Amino acid sequence: MELPDKYPVSGSIKESAWRHIDHCGSCGSCGGGRRKTVFGKVFENVCGCTFRVDNPDHDDMAFLKVMVDIGIKEMHGLNNLEVTE
Repeated sequence: MELPDKYPVSGSIKESAWRHIDHCGSCGSCGGGRRKTVFGKVFENVCGCTFRVDNPDHDDMAFLKVMVDIGIKEMHGLNNLEVTE
């Protein structure tokens, strides 16, 4: 999932997203990692799932909530792009 700047999120959510980028581990389920842009920052060799969050803490849960909200908006093509944190 490419996360363009059309979703205004706080700096702490962006930092959480960048911290949880899942880099390719060559598991064999796809052709390997690819280049992805997440909230304006480019990452190489990213897994198809994009993020990996193990044992989330309070801040991670806030990040995950925002990602769920964005996913719902993307799936339903909603025009209201405001994301609540």
